[in-house]
Amino acid sequence: MPADFSLVTVDDTFMARTIHPALTAPHIPLDVMGARGVDLLLRRLADPEGEPQHVALPTSLVVRASTGRRTRS
Repeated sequence: MPADFSLVTVDDTFMARTIHPALTAPHIPLDVMGARGVDLLLRRLADPEGEPQHVALPTSLVVRASTGRRTRS
């Protein structure tokens, strides 16, 4: 039954916010992601042999109607 599970999507898109029920999703600021991607690309172009970098971006979980509290059986 739909009341027995929660659904979380992988990206906080327009669709996640507007469909019914609205979907819980992680929010990643696209402007920060884009700026960091350009920075990484420019660094790679300047130093093609440089070490790969791991990047962790700030995220938050936007809880919407597609998730609920856990109930015990």
